[in-house]
Order: sequence, then structure tokens, then C-alpha cells
Amino acid sequence: MTPATAFRIGKDGLVAPIPAPSQTLSQPIITGAGSVAAAGAVSVLDPSFRPAATYNYNVSIQRELSHAMLFEVGYIGRDITHEFQQRDINAVPTMMTLNGQSFAQAFAQTYFAVTANRTPAPQPFFEAALGGPNSAFCAGAASCTAAIAANPSMNSFISLTQVFQLWSALEQSGSWKLGRTLPSSVGPGFPAGQAVGINADDSSGSGNYNALYTTFTMRDKKGITTTSNFTWGRALGTGAASQATSGFTALNPYNVRQSMYGPQFYDYKFTYTQSFLYAEPFFKNNHGILGYAFGGWRFGAILAARSGAPLPVGNSSGDGFSEAFGESQNSSTCLICNFGQDPAVAAAPYTGGNSAHYNTNIPNSSSGAGVNSNSANGGNNINMFANPNAVYGEFRNCVLGYDTNCAPNSGIRGLPQWNMDGNIVKDFRVFQERAYLTLSFMFTNIFNHVVLNDPYLDLSDPADFGVLGSNNPVGGQLNGPRQITFNLRARF
Repeated sequence: MTPATAFRIGKDGLVAPIPAPSQTLSQPIITGAGSVAAAGAVSVLDPSFRPAATYNYNVSIQRELSHAMLFEVGYIGRDITHEFQQRDINAVPTMMTLNGQSFAQAFAQTYFAVTANRTPAPQPFFEAALGGPNSAFCAGAASCTAAIAANPSMNSFISLTQVFQLWSALEQSGSWKLGRTLPSSVGPGFPAGQAVGINADDSSGSGNYNALYTTFTMRDKKGITTTSNFTWGRALGTGAASQATSGFTALNPYNVRQSMYGPQFYDYKFTYTQSFLYAEPFFKNNHGILGYAFGGWRFGAILAARSGAPLPVGNSSGDGFSEAFGESQNSSTCLICNFGQDPAVAAAPYTGGNSAHYNTNIPNSSSGAGVNSNSANGGNNINMFANPNAVYGEFRNCVLGYDTNCAPNSGIRGLPQWNMDGNIVKDFRVFQERAYLTLSFMFTNIFNHVVLNDPYLDLSDPADFGVLGSNNPVGGQLNGPRQITFNLRARF
């Protein structure tokens, strides 16, 4: 590059070596066709989009035990319809049927054979879609299905449940009989496809919340004021997402509720809160030395505890995440994802529990699960599971055509949490009671109790499976250490 050919800001900008813009554009503009560039991940709005509707139900029974004590039992219900939902239109048509078999059914049968190192039986869908045993791709193999299993790339796509990658490879096999099936597919007039993903925003989501609660309140009884509340609730739905979300798609865009309905990420089964205030009542009106020394003291505390949140187990192996149902294309980057990974499902009854195990030294195993807990690997010997290898074997990939509900939040729960904050206050009367001083000490996390982050459970990352503490990929400690704040306030 020379000064004569370089682009410079100034009066010579018009003669820089850049193409002149076209004065006219043909209509309609179709991305990926002709000389028009292909689009990346685009968004469209459903013409029938509408705001969500909520229906709320509240019923309670109150009983006044005395003038200072109240007990209440109640129910809270909420139904949400037409909730914001995103789907990738550029998704594999897994329900497409040939010779009486859907693609989903053919995939499931082939998956279990491939993962068991067996030659799969001929699947009617694949035999028809690839032109039979005499086609260019299938020639020389016992069947088209066997040819797929013998192809290293396709075999890998199947075993890693990379459904979108498999479909794309079948399209480019040279024997594909279904033509151009996806907006991202290449074909006559569309050498680069039209778009990597088309995120359609609609209002097909749904959710609900149901809870029973009890509340006990005591007001200024011998200086004590307290309120305690216990809630037992469930929050279920098709996956909570805000309209600002741009990186989410339903697991199965053709049947959102069947594949996604389950616990929401904020589904805490049990929640308990207790607030307590004690205002010393005996010396508050004493104006002598005892009043100055013992009057005006107040002690307060707030306790909050809850059971663990749903703890997702997933698989983000390679480019395969968000492909279990062919819901999105993920070549090198995830442009439209199902929260970053495909969910895993239970392969055996869960035995892991949901508490931290300290002073663990995880032995090496065939899977290598949890070994990053060990101090030798930089951990601090804390794991959620006493036997991470056993728990790791209790989960598997979600398989298209075999599993129907693969809601992102699995059936296991994370660590329970609790915390207490407190406050101590003392009032002083000065200048013949014409002024007051208030001294307070505020304690955050008064017991310096450590709340650990839930572990990162990814089948493609066995070494970090169940790891808690400093080596946890999502962070070690959820709360902060104890803090004390001192305040002195004067009132005139």
C-alpha cells in the first residue's frame, strides 16, 4: 500500500479505492441469492405477537391469637399465557417422514447402534433420503444407514448428538433427494445459504407458579416484634426469557411445551424468612443513670434460608451444544443457543444429594469426573458428590427420537443456602434531652457463613464435574464475608 492507494480522511476520500455504491437495489432483496450477501443470525417478529397475560389467585385465612399475635395460612397461584418465546426457524425438520419413518426415529435407532459400536440396521428415512444402495454416497455399503455410520464425520455427529451438523452433512453428501430444506442450506441460487439462524419472536410460551405459605407475626410483645414466613412453592414453565434476550431458542421449535416444560431456574421449593427486633422495654423511660446505661438498646436480625435451585446438567461438547433437536446451527460460535448447552437426561436414579463434601480426594476413574476438586489440581478438596464418577454415569445426552422432554433444568437440586444479617442500636440522650445520639453497628453475614456457588455440571467437562470452591468454573463463593458498618447520628 502506498500513499496514493491508501484511504485517508480528508478531501481525497472520494478517490480512495473503494467500490461506488449502487444507485438502485432490486426488489425484493433475498439474502444469499445472486450477488446479495448471506445474513448472520437475524430476528423476526411474529405478526400475531401479543403481550403476556397473567391470572393471579390469592386465598388466605387469618387468625388473631391475641392483640399482638397473628397467624396466617394462604395460597398464591399464577398462570402465565402468551409468554415471550424465541424459536429458530432455521431448524432441522425432525418430524419429516419418508417411507413411514420420521427423521427423529431414524436418528434414535442409528444413535444407539453407533454408540454401542454396532452397524445400524437400515432406516427407511435414510434409505429414501439418500437414494438407496446404488446412489453415489451409499454404493459399496450394506445400506445408506451403514454408509452414514461408516463416515467418520457423520459418525461423530451422531454420537455427540450434533443433529444440525448431521443434517447439513447429509445435504452435502451428493445423494440427497430432499433438495434445499433450510434457510441456511446451500443450493441453486443460494451458494451461501440465506441466514445462519432466524430467531422468530412470538408469544407461545407459558408458565405457572403455585405456593402454600404460613406467616406468623408478633407486634411489640414485651419489646419483641417478629415475622416469620415459610413458603412451599413450584415455578414451572417453558423457560423464562425476557424480550431483551437475543441468544435463546426453544429446544424443539416445533413442539415447545413437550420439549421444554419443566422447573424454571428460580424454582425454589422451600423458602423461609425470619425478622426479629427486640427493643429493650424496661429502662426506656428511666432518666437516671440506669436509663442512660441500659435504655435505648435495640437488637435486630434477619434470617433467610431456601432450598436449592434446579441444577442443570448439560453437554457443550465441541460445536454440538444447542443441536440435540437440530434447533440451531453452531459452526464455531453459538449464535442462537439454548442457554449455551444441550440438557442431559437421567440414565439412572440420581444418588448424588445436594450438599458439599469437604476434605475429599477424588480418585482417578474412567471418566475422570471431579478430579479438579483435588488440591493437586488446584482445588480445595470440596465437591458436591462423594463419588463424582458414579453421579457422572447417571446422566447421558438427550437423544432426538427417544427423549421427548429435555427441559433445561434437570431433576436435581443445587446447594441449599442461608444467611443472617444483624443490627445493634443504642440511643443516647444529651444536653438535657434536647438532643439525641444514635450509635449503630450493622452486621452483614453476621456468622461469616460461607455460601458456595452451585457446581458446573457439563458432561463434556468431567474434570470439573461437581467441583466446589476455588476451582469451580462458575466461581467459588456466592456471598461475601462478614462486614461491620459503624454509624453515629446526631438529632437536634
